[in-house]
Amino acid sequence: ERDWGNLIRLRQVVYFIASAIAIIILIRFVLLALAANLASGFGSLIATVSDPLVLPFQGLFSAPASTNGSVFEIGSLVAIAVYFLVAWGIVKIAYLVSAPKTTSTL
Repeated sequence: ERDWGNLIRLRQVVYFIASAIAIIILIRFVLLALAANLASGFGSLIATVSDPLVLPFQGLFSAPASTNGSVFEIGSLVAIAVYFLVAWGIVKIAYLVSAPKTTSTL
């Protein structure tokens, strides 16, 4: 029999972590799109925390800069999607692993 309490808690924790990562990356995306000063305190904090999260996705697409310095970083949007897909996969694997074992009689 499944232990629903632990599975539900695992799902909540995994989606919370994925959501926190997505929010940090989304703030980075908005700051770059609005040409914010990343040398300021908050900008520096977001850049420092988000850099390792988006590093694997930075080379996928070119990031054209406009004349005012804003950057539309598509790699950040891809990173958000990938982190949510990984979270979904972790939850699905946990449910599959804890599924009741069935015996087939043919």
